[in-house]
Amino acid sequence: GSGGGSGGGKTPWGAEAAEEEGVESYVRVTVRVVPGARPGDGDVIEVKVEDNGLGIAQDKFDLLFQPFTQVESHLARVHGGSGLGLVLCKGLVEGMGGTLTFTSVVGRGSCFEIRAPLALCPPDEAPATPGPPS
Repeated sequence: GSGGGSGGGKTPWGAEAAEEEGVESYVRVTVRVVPGARPGDGDVIEVKVEDNGLGIAQDKFDLLFQPFTQVESHLARVHGGSGLGLVLCKGLVEGMGGTLTFTSVVGRGSCFEIRAPLALCPPDEAPATPGPPS
């Protein structure tokens, strides 16, 4: 539910179940650049967001990327959300030529992974760095 933690913030989904089992809940974010596999292949940026929360049942996977849809509506009433976060993320990532994938196991947690081509801007095309305000 609610409360818990420093700063009076909400307890992450699934944290109560993890704490009852003596397991500390977590969300882990990993960002890395993966070099191209062959000469000429561009680098890829990879972002992973993993947790040990409730997990998502396999029969609910298709709902994840539907606009205004919550996998567990009773959790949405408690924790909020409009059901647009993953839809927007997927659209942005695909617009950059990347992919957004996930794995999830009920009672163990989920892992969302973004992979997108990393294009560096040539120095002569880089935007000017703004100076201090005048």
